[in-house]
Amino acid sequence: MSHSIGAVPSIAGLSGGQKGKLLLLHIVIESPQLLILDEPTRNFSPTSQPKVRQLFENYPGALLTVLHDVNYLRQVCQKIYRLDAHGKKYIAWTHTV
Repeated sequence: MSHSIGAVPSIAGLSGGQKGKLLLLHIVIESPQLLILDEPTRNFSPTSQPKVRQLFENYPGALLTVLHDVNYLRQVCQKIYRLDAHGKKYIAWTHTV
């Protein structure tokens, strides 16, 4: 992607990580009370993921997150629930992550 001075690149031309960073910027500016996140670290490089986790760890609102990132679970989540085998009941997770 080439840029000239003063040019603003199209969002469509951004990488997944760049789009994610732009979305995080929007979140920080808007600061909604509730964020619903699906795999929030998925499109970030391993070097960016700790910063993303830190952002959400310090987030003033509530987070509802679906993910498989154990580091995120350990660092960010205060309460963890899982669905039962039928997907109809939430069960509090009491095990160590």
